[in-house]
Amino acid sequence: MRYAASLILISMFVSQTVMAKSQNEETCKTLEKLAEAVMTARQEGAPMSEIYMKDYGSVDRNKVMKSLVKEAYKTPRFNSQQSKKNAVEDFKNEKFSYCIENLK
Repeated sequence: MRYAASLILISMFVSQTVMAKSQNEETCKTLEKLAEAVMTARQEGAPMSEIYMKDYGSVDRNKVMKSLVKEAYKTPRFNSQQSKKNAVEDFKNEKFSYCIENLK
């Protein structure tokens, strides 16, 4: 599988993360890494169902991941490596920015 490395990264980041109600900048950085891994998997052709249906260990983690997956798969899959890279960068920056702006 071409996207196996991305799926491993997703699992690794999610297993290390507890999405607490009181967010901080480190939580936002972790969200950015998750967004990067999800969009990378999307751009590499990973089936949405494989990422979406995975159990990430808690209700909160599953909720975050399902939200990221739904958003990532609204983005088209690109052919050129540069377009894929741009899609990943844009997605992770968007998620980090949103998180930072909504810190409690």
